[in-house]
Amino acid sequence: MAKAPGKTTSSGSSEGLTFDTVVELLTMLDGSDLPTRIVYKDGPLRLEVERGTSSAPVVVAAPPVAPAVAVAPTPAPQDAVAAPAATPAPATEGRGEPVAAPIAGVFYRAPSPDAPPFVEVGQQVGADDVIGIVEVMKLMNTVRAGVAGTVVEVCVDNAELVEFEQVLVRIEA
Repeated sequence: MAKAPGKTTSSGSSEGLTFDTVVELLTMLDGSDLPTRIVYKDGPLRLEVERGTSSAPVVVAAPPVAPAVAVAPTPAPQDAVAAPAATPAPATEGRGEPVAAPIAGVFYRAPSPDAPPFVEVGQQVGADDVIGIVEVMKLMNTVRAGVAGTVVEVCVDNAELVEFEQVLVRIEA
């Protein structure tokens, strides 16, 4: 590849992520038989495209969500009676490998309000097992464990707003 995706003005500043850039990134993926992941950042915009790790390509494009401005969806019935509490600082240290949020949004521990959580403390998981979902602008992004082992800590409550790279769970290999 001789040049990076995106257009640059004569002053050297980027014009932002364009449709042509997205098509070019997807074309690069389509031409490869290997599992591939591309992360493209342009200012506040982040585009992730992944292929070869699941049955279909996953495309996520969204600017970061500011926690003070974001509005969480209606909580599940079991969460509706809980009193609001101060949210603790994101967990930074602990035993086990951290599984971080791939994007800022609302974290869901279960596929629906009446379903059991994807994972619980003490549960064995494989690297490709889903540990939760992060919703951004009505797009549901599955979060996979990334490592096989035992879940030793769940760091985030259901329907909690999470930041990019915030630790969601910890898994001990």
